[in-house]
Amino acid sequence: MDNFIFYLIGFFVVIYTARMLGEKAMRHLDTQQKAGLIDLFSTERKFGSALIFCLVIGFLLVLQFRLIEPIIAFGVYFVVMVVYVVFKNIRTYKKLIANDYPQEYIKKILAANVLAAIGIIIFLALMFLEAFR
Repeated sequence: MDNFIFYLIGFFVVIYTARMLGEKAMRHLDTQQKAGLIDLFSTERKFGSALIFCLVIGFLLVLQFRLIEPIIAFGVYFVVMVVYVVFKNIRTYKKLIANDYPQEYIKKILAANVLAAIGIIIFLALMFLEAFR
């Protein structure tokens, strides 16, 4: 785990960058649309964050206690994360289109979501590789 601090710093940089992309996307919205986002995505924010947290903790526990082969654990984790990102972005896209949000906002917010998910996947992949070096 010699490189853990570098992986963690990289992870935070990616998450921060994704957050900034999301903030930039907000410039394409008027005040009413910004307020509408709170109601539109309140459930997803709550449950989505909890799901990601549980997946990451579960993955790390499986690796720590070697409950299954690490390569299988990573494969399952990777597939679940990709499916989650695709599902989340499709739901987000459909909700934003149905509520007449600007295309420019939709593109930027989806890019921010994908970047954040990729950051999580890469961080855990690096942790995985480091643990079995």
